[in-house]
Amino acid sequence: ARPLGRQRADTEARQVQEISGRDKFLRVIEFLRRQLHQDTLFVYVNSSFSPSPDELIIDLYNNFAIDGKLVVNYALSAAWG
Repeated sequence: ARPLGRQRADTEARQVQEISGRDKFLRVIEFLRRQLHQDTLFVYVNSSFSPSPDELIIDLYNNFAIDGKLVVNYALSAAWG
């Protein structure tokens, strides 16, 4: 599993994708599938659960954000339940 955006050396900026809180989690899934050229992708929040594609980003953020960021992880095979 990897964070959304590329991790770089501490001295370099980190690339982050921002989307509207009114969007559904499906938008995150579709973005990652396009970027990774993968049809099958397992997407998680905080390395612990996979939200429904219909969940609103703002609801996930309000309930699960850490230090003002919603951490989204992905894997090519099931990694967390």
